[in-house]
Amino acid sequence: MKQNIFGIALLAVLPLLPACQKENGPQEDTEAPVISLSSPSTGAVYASGDPIPVVFRITENDELHTWDIELRRASDQSLLTSTGEHDHATVLDINANISASVGEPTNCLVRIIAEDHNGNTAEREVAIRIDP
Repeated sequence: MKQNIFGIALLAVLPLLPACQKENGPQEDTEAPVISLSSPSTGAVYASGDPIPVVFRITENDELHTWDIELRRASDQSLLTSTGEHDHATVLDINANISASVGEPTNCLVRIIAEDHNGNTAEREVAIRIDP
C-alpha cells in the first residue's frame, strides 16, 4: 500500500519537474543571427546572366543552422534563383555569386536569410536591377 501511495505521489510531482530551473541556469537562445552585407549595394545594375557578387558575414551567438541567398523579382516576389548551405559556425564569411537571365529590365531583391538551431531568423534585403 505504501508503494502505491509513493508511486501516485511521484507521478503527481513528475510533471512539475521540467518547469523548475535554476535561476542562473542555461537560458534558451532567443537572439537571431546578425547579417552584415557588403555587396551588392542598393540600386546596383547588372546585365542579364552576369554574376551578381553577394558578400556578407553572419555572426551567431550560439550556433548557426542554415543560410540562404534568394534572388526574387520585386514585382511579384517570384524566385529567380537561390543557393544556401547548412553550417554550424558562429562566424561565417560568404562570398558567393548568383545570376539570372531576364528579357526586360527587372527590379529584383537579393534576400539573405540566416537561421540558428533555435529557429531564430534574420533577413537582409537589397534592391537591385537586372537589364537584358
